[in-house]
Amino acid sequence: MLIRETAGSAIQSMVFSPDGETLVTAASTENRIQLWRGPFLDQSTQLLGGSSVVFSPSGRYLLTGSIFGHLGIHDMGDPLSKERLIVFPGPISGIAFVGREQMVVALGQAGVAGHYPTSLWLLKIQSDTPQRLPVDCRSGVRAIVGYPDRRLVVWVTDNKWLYVQDITRAPAKPHALKKDCRAIALSPDGKFLAVTADWDVLLFDVEKWPSVPRIIGRHTGMVTCLAFTPDGRTLLSGGWDETVRTWDVRETRPPTAFAWPVGRVTSLAVAPDGLRAVVGGETGTLSVWDLDD
Repeated sequence: MLIRETAGSAIQSMVFSPDGETLVTAASTENRIQLWRGPFLDQSTQLLGGSSVVFSPSGRYLLTGSIFGHLGIHDMGDPLSKERLIVFPGPISGIAFVGREQMVVALGQAGVAGHYPTSLWLLKIQSDTPQRLPVDCRSGVRAIVGYPDRRLVVWVTDNKWLYVQDITRAPAKPHALKKDCRAIALSPDGKFLAVTADWDVLLFDVEKWPSVPRIIGRHTGMVTCLAFTPDGRTLLSGGWDETVRTWDVRETRPPTAFAWPVGRVTSLAVAPDGLRAVVGGETGTLSVWDLDD
C-alpha cells in the first residue's frame, strides 16, 4: 500500500485515463484538479479548478466540472492547447459520455438539495452550445454515469429518483429509491448497475430494467463511492466507516473488508488493467492498493 498526501480537502471524484497512465483527482471544497502520473503517483500537475472529472472514451479529452458551473475541456493530445470553457446555469455535479464524442452534463451539488434550470444537458465535444436533454428532471442530479456503446445514461436526483435512459428513445419511467443515494456505478459491460442506499449497496439488472434490486452488501456507515473491476465481477465500495469492501456480483465468493488510513473514504477508482485501485479520503489522502495482494 502506498500513501500520497495531497494537502487538500476531501477527494470528491477521481478517474483513470483509458490507458491507465494518468489518475485525475478532484478536491471538493478547494475546487482543485490534480493529475498524477506513474505507477506510484510520483508526478503531480495541478489544473484549473473543478470538482468532477471524466475522460472521453478515446482518452484524448479530459472534462472537468466545477461548482461554479464551469465545464473545462482539456485536449490531452496537445499539451500546448488552452482549456475550452463552457458556462452552465448551475453547479456541475457530474459528466457522462453517451457516445464517442457526446456527453451529458448534470447540474446539482453533492449533498445539497436544490432545483436547477434544466438539470441535464447534451453537448458534443467540439461544440460550445449545449442542448437540453428532453427528460423530466425537476431536481438537482446527485450522481451520473454513462455507457457510450449503448448511448445509455444513468443518474440519480436529490429527491431519490433513479433514471436509466437510452438517449435515442422516449423518456423512461424512473425508479423511486427508498433511501439516500450518494453514488452509482455501471459494470464495464453495461449489464449491472450498483447504487448506494444509505449503508447498503444495491445491484440492478440493467438488461431487465425496470428491475427489482437485490442488496449485495452493507457497511456500518454511509456508503459514498463505488467502482467495478474491469472484468465486471467485483464491486468495490467505500464509506464513512473508513473501510473499502469488495463484493462478488455473482455471489460465488464471500465479501471482504479492508480498513484504510485515509479516514472516511470519499472516492474510488480502479485502473483499466485491474491491477491497482486508488482510495481517496476526507483529508485529501490517496492510498494506492495492489489488487493482486
